[in-house]
Amino acid sequence: MLKIRIFTLVYLSLFSLNINAQISSVGYVSQIQQLITQQKYSQALDLIDQKLIDSINNQELLHLRAKTELKLNKTQQAIASYKLIIKLYPSSPMAYNNIAGIYAKQGKYELAKKTLERGINTNKSYALLHNNIKSINFEMARASYVKALRLGTKKHSVDLNVANLDNNAKLIKNIKPQLAQLNSKAAIQKKTVSWKTKKKLVINSSKESVLGLKDEVITALKGWAAAWSAQDVNLYLSFYNKQFLPENGTAKRAWESQRQVRLLKPRWIEVRLSDFSFEIQSENEAQVKVTQMYRSNSFKDKSKKKFLLKRSDDGWQILSEVNFQE
Repeated sequence: MLKIRIFTLVYLSLFSLNINAQISSVGYVSQIQQLITQQKYSQALDLIDQKLIDSINNQELLHLRAKTELKLNKTQQAIASYKLIIKLYPSSPMAYNNIAGIYAKQGKYELAKKTLERGINTNKSYALLHNNIKSINFEMARASYVKALRLGTKKHSVDLNVANLDNNAKLIKNIKPQLAQLNSKAAIQKKTVSWKTKKKLVINSSKESVLGLKDEVITALKGWAAAWSAQDVNLYLSFYNKQFLPENGTAKRAWESQRQVRLLKPRWIEVRLSDFSFEIQSENEAQVKVTQMYRSNSFKDKSKKKFLLKRSDDGWQILSEVNFQE
């Protein structure tokens, strides 16, 4: 009986110590968060570093440290903190997401995208990573569209949604500038066209440097591929001319409905184009053959495509698109 009482007392003592430790932990985390809310970032960082001496592997503290370092504009230190989290917790996707957010703000979209893809490899079902990849793909498509029109629009910085340990929130905002705004800028800017050679179109503009015809067409097609990768139906369809005729005589409305389903059904999509081959037909029309690499979470394919593109006030747009075999 005495042994049972001693065991019970020891167990209760240990249980009490554990509860006190948890209360203490919750206490200083709450204190740190309060300092951050009060914008006392230096004090918060000092307290975090003090606590990390005794608990270097504390994931919550490390996330708070990176968050606070960003508030103090210590970007490289924040990246180092997130990389330490990845090293200690390689199966956790949140640090990948937040480092990608830093790269996206810096305009390093390819690096941000690769970082998000690494995070997806750790957790394929983590929705925030997939949604943020879509945001980056959308911005890459927008940038390609603007470049094709030679509008001189400044590069945007992309704000990705930040992952917290207690945050499974959906996307709060997406960067989706309206194409109508781009088109109105295109209408305002006056361009004069002159021929220098049979295969190169020169656009004279007081603000912009010259783009070769081939470069313009390639940029427009890469924008189309990026819009497809972004799974943004409206932006994707905007690359098609009003006179576009779908393959095999399909009605245009039916084709658009089919494309919407095929764009939105996969969890993620990646489309890449290569091996561009040109036949310049006039100053406003070009025929292009490409190799298309498509992959998604459920399917991958390699095919040859032939496009007929037409220059309009909305830039280079697709008049026809067919698959072929050489």
